[in-house]
Amino acid sequence: MWIETLRFTSSLTAKEDSDVSRFIDSEIEDETSGSPRVMSLNNASIPGDRLLVLQWEKGEPQTSGSNLASRLIRDLKRYGLVDHAVWI
Repeated sequence: MWIETLRFTSSLTAKEDSDVSRFIDSEIEDETSGSPRVMSLNNASIPGDRLLVLQWEKGEPQTSGSNLASRLIRDLKRYGLVDHAVWI
């Protein structure tokens, strides 16, 4: 098992945040290399601060991250800051 975290910080409007949530959901649904278990958490005290946790049960840990994380990072950077880490 290995885990990726993506912390996304933005100042999106409610509609934009809803659009980003739908985008994240669609990217995860489209994943073909074994679906990860996903947790999406919002910071209780900072609006626009979100943490995605991707838990992979199969495959070798990839130090640069999964293809799914790369796609999410690329697209989320248009809306705010993204910090990515791989945990083994």
